[in-house]
This record gives sequence, structure tokens and C-alpha cells, in this order.
Amino acid sequence: MGDQIYDRKVTMIRPVAKATRFAFENYRRQVRRSESPAKKFYDFPVNCCDDVAVCLLIIFRKLDLPGFQIVRSELVPRLGTKHCWIQNDQIVVDITADQFSTEGLSPVIVGESNWHKSLPIDQEFGAKDLNESDEFVFDSLVNDLYRHGLSDFQANRHRE
Repeated sequence: MGDQIYDRKVTMIRPVAKATRFAFENYRRQVRRSESPAKKFYDFPVNCCDDVAVCLLIIFRKLDLPGFQIVRSELVPRLGTKHCWIQNDQIVVDITADQFSTEGLSPVIVGESNWHKSLPIDQEFGAKDLNESDEFVFDSLVNDLYRHGLSDFQANRHRE
């Protein structure tokens, strides 16, 4: 991928990733005060990467940022520890990598990542691989995220 094209894509994607991270952090604070089924986000970003990757895929599709796939890696095969993120060519988008605090990773990774390159890929799938019930559940979650900060990004994007 040409450097200018790569830089332009990363520049376009980074604010979306940051806004999504911000929305999940706000959402986490709300679910801590509720008895909602979204309690799984209580410890965001810990153990949320699967669901967050699906949400990112849906958000990117809604914003016409196609071509991303969910990548799943088995970090510690004997323990069954996995990690997920989305990726398009060399552009990694991961807003939950900081759950691995011993790695010193940023809360928002957009671009090439040596850490991600070092992980063994277990599975890759795209939006077309989501079933209808996944789409329904995650569309609902994405709508909640828009209410918790992602809409601020959308409003700013239209002003630019």
C-alpha cells in the first residue's frame, strides 16, 4: 500500500476508533449502574474484544469504511486465551489491546502493529459472515454507543 494512501486511511480511521473507545468507556460507566445484559462491558476493555470487534465492523460499514475483517488470534493456546481486532491490509484497529497491561499497548491502536503481527492468526471473518441475529443484537449495541459519545464524532465529521 502506498505511504500516502496508507497515511490518509489511518488519518481517516483514527478519529472513528478514538470516538468508539470513548463511547465504550461511557457505556461501561452506565452499565455499571444497571442490571442490563450489557454487564459484560462492566470491565471494558477486558474480555470484550470479540463484541467490540463486531461493533467496529458494523460502525465502519455504516461510515462507508469497507474492507475490514475481524481477526482472531489465540494468544495462549493451552489456556484458550484469544484476542480479536479488525484489520484491512496492514491497518490494524484495536481499541481493547490495553487489557494486556504487561504489553504496554495503547488504548487505541490504528495502523501497523508489530505486536499484532507477532500473533498467530486463528480465524478471519468479515461482515458477510455475521448472521441476522448477530446483526440485530450488535446494531442495537451500536445504537447505544451512538447515544454514549459516538454521535459526537458523527456530528463533528459532518462539520469538517
